[in-house]
Amino acid sequence: MNRMIRLTLEMTKRYQVREENQTIHALARAREFKPDLILLDVIMPGVDGGELARRIKADPVLRQIPVIFLTGTVTKKEAAEGSVTAG
Repeated sequence: MNRMIRLTLEMTKRYQVREENQTIHALARAREFKPDLILLDVIMPGVDGGELARRIKADPVLRQIPVIFLTGTVTKKEAAEGSVTAG
């Protein structure tokens, strides 16, 4: 899914896409790049997407950046805790 989204956004020639698959590097990478939007998967190696989103929102540099979860797996608890709509 990441590849498809990345290619679709880049093909428009309106977006620069940066991908980080290691959660331990994600905050530093976001601080460097200063994105307009962060797309997260809930299931990530190490720190899960929900925890990473909490860290993003606690960071003074990143807290104003919207975070959208794109995932195939969402529990009712995760949906209740975040801005995720359970299907």
